[in-house]
Parts: sequence; C-alpha cells; structure tokens
Amino acid sequence: MTSNSVIPALLVLLCLVVYHEYQRRRERSRLPPGPKGLPIVGNIRDLPPRGKPEYVHWMKLMQRFGPVTSVTVLGQTAVIIHDRQATNAILEKSSKRSSGRPDLQFAHRLCGFEGMVSAMQFDHDLIKQRRMMHQQMGTKSSMMRHHKTMEREAKTLVLRTLREPEKLLQHFKVVMGAIILKVLYGYTIDQQEDDRLVRLIGLMMDDFGPAFAALTWAVDLVPALRHLPSWMPGMGFKRKAARTKRLVGAVVNIPYSKGEQEDEMLAADDVDAIKYSAANLFAGGADTSSSSLSSFVLAMTMYPDVQRKAQKEIDDVVGRDRLPRFDDRRNLPYVEAVVMEAHRWMPVAPLATAHRTSEDIIYNDYLIPNGAQIIPSAWWLTHDPQTYRDPDEFDPDRYGPRRDEPDPRSIIFGFGRRRCPGQMFGDDGLYLLLVHVLSLFDIGKGLDDEGGEMEPVVEASPGLISYPVNVRYSVRPREGKEHLLRAIEAENPWQESDARFVREEIDLVLQQQQQQQQQQQQQQQQQQQQQQQQQQQQQQQQQQ
Repeated sequence: MTSNSVIPALLVLLCLVVYHEYQRRRERSRLPPGPKGLPIVGNIRDLPPRGKPEYVHWMKLMQRFGPVTSVTVLGQTAVIIHDRQATNAILEKSSKRSSGRPDLQFAHRLCGFEGMVSAMQFDHDLIKQRRMMHQQMGTKSSMMRHHKTMEREAKTLVLRTLREPEKLLQHFKVVMGAIILKVLYGYTIDQQEDDRLVRLIGLMMDDFGPAFAALTWAVDLVPALRHLPSWMPGMGFKRKAARTKRLVGAVVNIPYSKGEQEDEMLAADDVDAIKYSAANLFAGGADTSSSSLSSFVLAMTMYPDVQRKAQKEIDDVVGRDRLPRFDDRRNLPYVEAVVMEAHRWMPVAPLATAHRTSEDIIYNDYLIPNGAQIIPSAWWLTHDPQTYRDPDEFDPDRYGPRRDEPDPRSIIFGFGRRRCPGQMFGDDGLYLLLVHVLSLFDIGKGLDDEGGEMEPVVEASPGLISYPVNVRYSVRPREGKEHLLRAIEAENPWQESDARFVREEIDLVLQQQQQQQQQQQQQQQQQQQQQQQQQQQQQQQQQQ
C-alpha cells in the first residue's frame, strides 16, 4: 500500500474515532444527571459499598442530583428513579420498552436463577410462566380455592410459637414455605424438627437477594471474568455461585419429583415451566412475606398502641373463641391498614428488581438509552414525605378516610408488565399469619440477660430482598386466650410428614454444601496466614 493510500485511510479512521467520541459525549450529556466518571471505567467509584443497604447510597445521589439520576460503569448505564411520576412514565406508560431484565452474569448464568420469572426477558417463556402462576393463584377466585389449606397450615404457626416463642421470625419462614409446598405439591413438612426441604429452600433464598443486587458483582460489570478459573485470586464469587447453583437445582427438581402425582399444576406440558413456577412462588411468597412479617414484629415492639388497637378490632369482630379467617378480612379495616403499613414501612425490596430498556426512552429531555438498567427506589416511593406524612412512623391510620394516603401495594409488588404475578398469594399470606399472631399473642420489646427491656433499632439488611436486622422481641400468649390455645392444640395434632420421601436426596445436597463451605473456610484461613507471614517478613526486612 502506497503512502498516498495510507494517509486517506488514516484520516477516515481518525474521523470515525472523533465522531464516535463526539456521539458518546453527546449521548452522555443527554443522560439524567449524575457524578462525573473516570475515563474508561466511568462511575466505578460511585457504586454502593458492600454490606450496606444499597437504597441508602442511591438516596445520597438523589440529594445531590435530583430524583432521576444516572451512573455509567464500563459502558453500562443505570438510571435510578426516586420519583413516582417518572416511575409511571418510564415503567408503566412505556412498559413495552422497559420490561426487559439486565443480563446478570452472576445471578443468571453462574447461580442458575435464569429460569426465575424475576430474571427472564419478556418473551414467550416468561408469558407462559406468568400465565401458569396467574391461573394457580393470581386471581381472587383461584386464591379462594387455597384459603382453607392456608388456614389449616397457619395453625401450625400457633403451635410452633407456643413451643418456641423466641423463634417467631423463623416460624414465619417455615410456615410460609409449608403453605406453598402444601398448595402446590400436597407436601406436608416435618413438624417435629427442622424440615430438610424448607431448610433447602431457605438456603437458596439466603443467596437469592444478594445475587440480584444491582451493580454489586464485578462479573456483571466485566462478563469476561466468568471465563477465568475459580482458583485464581478474586474468583471466590465463582465458588459461591457453584454452591448456589446446586441449591437452585435441588429446589427446582426435588419437590417436583415428589409431587408428580398431584393434579394441580401437572396438566401443563412444559415441565421446566412448572418447576420454575413453583420456585418463583417460594421466592415471591415465602421470603417476601416473612420479611414483611419480621418488619411487623419490629413495629409492634415500638408501637404498642397500634397492637392494642388491632387486637381490640379482632376481638370485637371475630370474638375471643375462634381464630380469624379470610372471610373476616373485609370486616377488619384497621388490621387491613396494619397489613398495608407492614408492606410500606420497611419495603421487602427497597430497590425493585432492575428493568432494562429495549429502545431509547426520552423522559423530560433526558435520554435513557437502549440497554440501560432502570432501578426504581421503592424505599423512597414509600417514604416520600410529599406522599406519606411522617413516613418513618408506623401509622396505619394514614390509610383512613381522614388522610387517605395511597395503598403502597401499587409500589411494593413492582411496575408495568413486571408486576409480581404472585402478589395475591404474598398479601394473603401476610394477612393470615399477621392476624393469627395479633389474635393470640402479645409482642413486646426484647429482654436482656437481666430482664431489662432492650430498645429496638430500625436497620435494614442489604440485597434485593431486605430484612430488618437484629430484631429483639418477646412473645407471650394474650390473657383470656388460654382456652382457645388449648383447643387449637387439641384439634390440630402434628401430621405425618412427607420429608421421608426426600430426606436422602436433600441430605446429600446439604452435605455437599457443608463440605464446600469448610473447604472455602480453610482456603480463606490459608490466605490469611500467607498474608500474615508476608507482613511479618516485610516488617523483619524493614527492621534489618
């Protein structure tokens, strides 16, 4: 090639580079405001710190830049929304263009959550799963088919709480899991000891929320990292993901293998859709409801007047000789307000699962580019003082006719086409267990070793699904309810469990999990010892 032909080619290449940089800067200038990023890596220093609630970090950006902000990391743009009007415009009115999901390398490909409704793109497979879940428990009529089963299972909460009141928060998880397994598969959990299947589901859900936390895993920002061997430094996430993937596979397959003979969900021809529909209900029902119930317990330790007012309404409407039922709900408006406030006060998902755009969206002259993540702050939307007066207070009266503040369930269960298909199940489960506890028990502040009351602390855990941290509480039966408690014990003997059918399979999985954890702990100890030795050697060299 002659110099005469090289020079024009270089000029063309230079023009293309300049044009690309111009377009990039022009696009960046049209994004919602946000902190200035570094060259190439962008806003990598502006991501949430590990171990802290992510919503707190993004609220600081809102205070600096306004209700619609953006960050860009390694070319990936995320738009964080702290405004109800913007949420409606982008996720509701523009739902055709904003119903995708980010391709999360860690949660989807490495951990195996890609078949979950919350992870799937809006395509035929997702529509199939949502349709199945809707038919099973997405309408009032379909839920009514399950109410008697749910009421029977909920009585085990009473029995467990009588036996071990200090484990009330654990009982919520167990009983919600038991309800789902009974409704979907006819599976009766072990009521005498720790049920292995419920434990397995709990272990999976412990990993679920952190796996989906937006912009927290390096492999989501640099997908090529997933191809590196797991023994390399910094690849601990791959070992963690391998353990999670084994749990996901077990939770998806083992209940189905036991429940093949059941009639309800097995008419569908797509077995994978059936399996994952059940796993989705574990995620969307058991974990989220138990999170809201934990927040409810914390609130009762702080607001005893709310507890007494709800208990009085139950006694006046239901009486003191039976448990509340689903058909009492319409006659318990204050209890219903307590349910709504339990949803709002500490949202289960303070940052809703991220959406992804499939086309450019223009909002208030801002460009939200194709492929951007959209992260609505459910925490702020349920704590905006322009919408909710004194938002940090647990106050069910805010939904009464005098104030008529909006029902938070329009926020809590998601937006647009990604609204949770199991919301009725989750809300019904929350009501049922909450009203059982209020009917029969008094919740008070936790006690220290000397019998003194401990002041409650309001703190949320990080991750997609958030729990109140270190809830201290005490539980005792209400006065005048002894006869009802005795009757419940007499009428509800412990049922024979189906755990024997799955014990060997689950024990093998749990054993493998334990072995891997021990190996990882040993590796961490070895790394710490090596670091200490290196530090000692450096100190010795400096002294010499």
